[in-house]
Amino acid sequence: MTLREIAELAGVSPSAVSRYLNGGSLSAAKYEAIDKVIKETGYVPNQVAHDLRTGRVRQVGILVPKIHSKSVSQVVEGAHEVLAKAGYMTVLGSLEHAPESVAQYLEWMQAYHMAGAIVMAANDADVRNGTFKNCGIPLVVTGQHFKDYNCVYHDDWGAAKDLTNLLLKRGRTRIGCVSAPKTDPAVGINRIEGVKAALWEAGTSTWQAAMRR
Repeated sequence: MTLREIAELAGVSPSAVSRYLNGGSLSAAKYEAIDKVIKETGYVPNQVAHDLRTGRVRQVGILVPKIHSKSVSQVVEGAHEVLAKAGYMTVLGSLEHAPESVAQYLEWMQAYHMAGAIVMAANDADVRNGTFKNCGIPLVVTGQHFKDYNCVYHDDWGAAKDLTNLLLKRGRTRIGCVSAPKTDPAVGINRIEGVKAALWEAGTSTWQAAMRR
């Protein structure tokens, strides 16, 4: 069944049916007439045709460092929930075995005309080599703070400092920091600097940094 046939059955114009399907403005009478026909016929819009007309797919890609991570799954779940309510599907890409593939994934997303991308596996290299700058679709980076880009991130420095102060108040003097390489600014730099800041203010230099990927 086509959009025009739906319009004929509802006694309205095809443009009215189009406005109904896209959340446009309609009188109550036209809305009810179209809604009744669609429910009775079980009509399902052709999303592919819609995407071809608009030139944009209602999908958002999410790039993650690895799938089997509780923190990653929580972020993905939250993003999916919000996007689904707005009428978008999510496409998941894992960079666990190929972290250098951020640029390749973003190229694919642009080629498929996706509506945007969320990147959770970003590092300094992605900024330096122009991966984000050359991205032709809306982009949001999570977990890191990069100037000139839309970012959602934690205060890793402040959190690390607060945790260290808590340990010091409890009488601990040998503080270990499990971190990451410096290519990860949030975990590999900010957290360590937060620990060091707390120890410096406390007047002690007894600290150990254990680097772990």
